Amino acid sequence: MTGCCADKSCTPETCMCLPVGYTCRDCVHHVWCEKIIGKSSQDDTCDFFPRRFCTERKGQDIVETKACKTCGASIIWAESAAGKSTPLDSKSETLSWVYLKHGQPHCRQVRVHRNHFATCPNADQHRKKEG
Repeated sequence: MTGCCADKSCTPETCMCLPVGYTCRDCVHHVWCEKIIGKSSQDDTCDFFPRRFCTERKGQDIVETKACKTCGASIIWAESAAGKSTPLDSKSETLSWVYLKHGQPHCRQVRVHRNHFATCPNADQHRKKEG
């Protein structure tokens, strides 16, 4: 039996495991799981069957991760605002900022994936040559 979970990529050995490098915190359901069933945001397995893990990025099921051809880092492919394919680091990170609203400080946090060209030590090898 393979492919029973939402992303259709599980096997009997991996069913209920999150994709490598992801935790519950990367899922759109993590707040509900933490409050209702006491799930830790650092867990790397899902308590729902079939697995319901879904990334916060556009609420879509997790896409397949690939390895960067030059540095071996885990990446995912996304479409840029210009409609071009762009590699992103597969591990998301939290960005925070503080702002004033009605004179009171508020904090906002967003989960993002960095463009892999910003973190790849071999990024110059991937740039298209002009001319």
